[in-house]
Amino acid sequence: MKEFRRIIQDKRFLIVIILILVVNGILEYSEMKPNEEGEAYTVSLYGENYSEKFREIREKLEKEYSDLPVEEKVIRLQGINDEYSNKKSEFWQEAIQQWDGISEMPSIQDYDNTLTEEERIYYSAVGGMLGDYSYILNYNKKIQNILERADKQMKDTGIFEENSFAGRNIVKTKEDFEKIVNVKPQVERQSSFEHLFNYNISDFIMITAVLAVVIIVLDERKKGLWEFTYSMPGGRLRLAVSRIFAMGAAAFITAVLVYIQNIIIAGSMGEGYGDLTIPIQSVWMCEKVVLTVSVWQYLLLILFWKVLVLTLVGLFFMGLSLLLKGYMKVFFIGAIALIAEYMAYDGIDIHSRYSMLKYINIFAWFDSEWCMRNYLNLNIFGRPVSLYTAMCAAVALLLLISAVFVVMSGRVRPFAIRAGRLRKLLDKLVVKLKLYSHENMLITELYKQIIVQKMWIIMALAIIIGAGFYDSEEVGYDYKGTLYQRYMEMLTGSVTEEKINYLENELFVWQEKYDEQERIIENGSELTNVEMEIAKSKKEQYGISIECVNELIGELDRLNKEKEKGADVKIINMVSYRKLLGEQSEEQNTRDAMIVLTLAALVASIALCSENTMNVRGFIKSTKNGRGKFMGCKYAVLFIEELIIFIPVILSTILTVNTKYKITWLNASIKSLDFAADFPVDVSIATAMALEYIIMFLILYIVMVFVMHITSRMKNITAALVLSMAVAVMPAAFYYIGFYGIAPFTVLNELVVSKWMF
Repeated sequence: MKEFRRIIQDKRFLIVIILILVVNGILEYSEMKPNEEGEAYTVSLYGENYSEKFREIREKLEKEYSDLPVEEKVIRLQGINDEYSNKKSEFWQEAIQQWDGISEMPSIQDYDNTLTEEERIYYSAVGGMLGDYSYILNYNKKIQNILERADKQMKDTGIFEENSFAGRNIVKTKEDFEKIVNVKPQVERQSSFEHLFNYNISDFIMITAVLAVVIIVLDERKKGLWEFTYSMPGGRLRLAVSRIFAMGAAAFITAVLVYIQNIIIAGSMGEGYGDLTIPIQSVWMCEKVVLTVSVWQYLLLILFWKVLVLTLVGLFFMGLSLLLKGYMKVFFIGAIALIAEYMAYDGIDIHSRYSMLKYINIFAWFDSEWCMRNYLNLNIFGRPVSLYTAMCAAVALLLLISAVFVVMSGRVRPFAIRAGRLRKLLDKLVVKLKLYSHENMLITELYKQIIVQKMWIIMALAIIIGAGFYDSEEVGYDYKGTLYQRYMEMLTGSVTEEKINYLENELFVWQEKYDEQERIIENGSELTNVEMEIAKSKKEQYGISIECVNELIGELDRLNKEKEKGADVKIINMVSYRKLLGEQSEEQNTRDAMIVLTLAALVASIALCSENTMNVRGFIKSTKNGRGKFMGCKYAVLFIEELIIFIPVILSTILTVNTKYKITWLNASIKSLDFAADFPVDVSIATAMALEYIIMFLILYIVMVFVMHITSRMKNITAALVLSMAVAVMPAAFYYIGFYGIAPFTVLNELVVSKWMF
């Protein structure tokens, strides 16, 4: 029990739990918050506060139909939906007939422009209700169809062979779905469950908690207690059992806290969860769950299996740590195993001959909800075994094996006792080769920070994050964006009178077309509704064209004035620079700043604190020129570490923008960019960008130096990490997720240099 309390109450474990909750909360919030463009489009269709309006209309319809059976509700809702669809179809057919084949083809959604916001919300609410009640109405029919198909297949001798896998699979499928044929789903809110079940990043983040437990267990090596523990009668077995229970408790605490956090965030950002006592089949994503459980029981089952799988991973690492010498071997082997598992889980096709490796997989089991709601029978030695049953059996068996592995590993003689001549020879050779024996203090400090203090993990994380954020997906443009791109293909480059004249002629052409549609609308008493809407659509399109050309003419006029002042300005496609430096870059640049700030604070917090843990500060101060040279090396090490963290994250963003939008004319004057017209000095775009990143780098370096000094008197590395997180990271994290009142207490705004520099 003492070992159990020692591990669970260790500050490092508590810190990791807090970090997991912070990171998971930020990631879940970021993933679930509406896309800005999608949100803007939804607001344009339904107006502000559309969620409340949807809820009000839905509640009104529910009350109106409350006394009707499900069948009658579906009939009435289907009638309203069919009326809407028919009108939309008629509009589309007439629009095609009226289309001149030259202008942009009318969108089918133009019919919605003829409706008021209230009508759009009404039809959308009707469609949502129709989908919900149709699912309820058809659920039992679907299950019955599955049973009937199984009966039909069993009568077909060409398909059904009693002793074959296919034959057994048919029989098992029928037996499984017979369990839920009488389940009566109910209409309930869906969006929160969709958020909750589709978010699985937390499953991977939780692994860090059990790794922290392994590191705490390995403390006995540093303190020289391993040999003492090994020599105690009965101590090895009792200690191993206690550690197994401690690992299970750590997994339970982590999974419960993270899963409750996921439930709260998903519920608050969705529509809530409603009645949790209804059958889980009421959630459309779980229609093929062959368990007769309620929603709350289903959620508990998911949590139960997450705890067991997390414990399994923890016991695997703990067994390795007791068997092998050194952190590096343990985490290297464990990382290789996890990477191989993830590659099998993510990369193997479901139809592959190796698909078993995809399903009998630690990452499939982590997403226990996925295993439960996806009905699939695996071929295990010719016998059909459901994916869920396979998970239960495999996890239980591997847990038992892992527990035995931990107990047996604890009985292995400590390395100090069993070291032979070869081991001693190798130890001497390692000492000879280690960098800390070098006379160069800077190299020694780098070795201490990056290798001894394991800061290479933080730097590797920066590289992984940078690689993960690189995005080469092709982007699409709306009509105005497409028109702008076409003009830029012709105009980019030097500013000339010919280009301005060309745009003025284009403006005249678009204005004529706009006026023509305006006259058609004014004299449109004999037009049909469809012809009127097409005319309005064309007028809107030509209006956008006029707006686009006017903006280009204004921009060329501005560039011409700058040219007359002697600036080397060019006509530049602004899309890439708006995404990299301008108003559209703020979200991405804030994200990058948040990442580098977090990683940098973690690195800086132990720069001097680690010296205190080894009680060498007094020795350094007593040496001639030791203090100045020592601190100079510390500052240099911070600089190098920041470079390694900073470059991958920032470079990833630059490469992403360049791949998607093409960064051009870097040698042109910064005044070529409309949002940088008031830049105080006339330098090239490349110089201005370099200045931006240098300033960002220096601000971050100042933060690192500050963190290093406020933790310089501390002797506990964990406490130093806590302090750095509390001072530098937590305020920035709260600001990042939307608590803007905390802005005076964080440098996150200042780190987004493009926000205030241009």
